[in-house]
Formats: sequence, C-alpha cells, structure tokens
Amino acid sequence: MYEILDFIADCYSPILLICFVVACTNALRRKKYPLVIRGILFLVMALLFSYGVMFADHHFMWFARASLDYSTHTAVALSGVMAIAFMGWSKAWLGASLLGYGLLMLYQRYHTVLDIAVTVLVIAPFLSGVFYFLRRQCDSR
Repeated sequence: MYEILDFIADCYSPILLICFVVACTNALRRKKYPLVIRGILFLVMALLFSYGVMFADHHFMWFARASLDYSTHTAVALSGVMAIAFMGWSKAWLGASLLGYGLLMLYQRYHTVLDIAVTVLVIAPFLSGVFYFLRRQCDSR
C-alpha cells in the first residue's frame, strides 16, 4: 500500500504541470496572451524561489536548526496550484487537491504538520506578492 500511495504522491506535481499547460492552451485559444506570458513568468519565479529556499536551507541549515525539514514537496505543490489558479481555474478545487496532497504527505510520513506549515509560511508571502502583482498587470489591460 505504501508504494501505491508513494506513486500517487510522485504523480501530483507532474499532474499539476499538465493542468497548467492545459490552462495555458485554453488561454491561448482565447487569445489571452498577456495572461499566458505572466502565468508562465509566475510559475518560473515560484519554482525558482521554492528551489532557491531549498538550496539556501541546505547551505545554512535554517530548518534543521529548528528541528524541522524544509518541504520541497509542499513548496513545489503550492507553486503549481497557485500557477493554475493564476490562469483562472477553480481555487476551491485546487485548494482541496493541495489539502489532499498534504494529508497524503503526512500519512506517508514525508513531513510533519510543522514542516509543512513552516514551509508554507516561508513560501506563501513571496508567491502571493508575485501572484497579485502579475495578476493586476493582466487585469489592467
């Protein structure tokens, strides 16, 4: 059972990427080019920040000093979900999928609740700021 759930968890981020590509394709069909460009920019910035914090944490051991583990799984999943939301997909559905993924990570013992929560607290302010800045640029056109 562990292996099946592990496989499902491993599929979550690639599924998010597929959903993002579908969302971009739909926006391109509607000729919403600025939305697609800014959506891709958002995803790239979000992933760079998520992995940048991971590399910095490996170097400086911020999380380890607090007896925590930076959850790259959480950071990347949050980046993907927010990128899809940026493209206009249902935030309720995306939030439910992210919650389910978090519960799966807990069940599989990838991370603790505190690992996940602190990772979100570190990542979310940056992602939210970039999200709203870029989204405002799309809405003002």
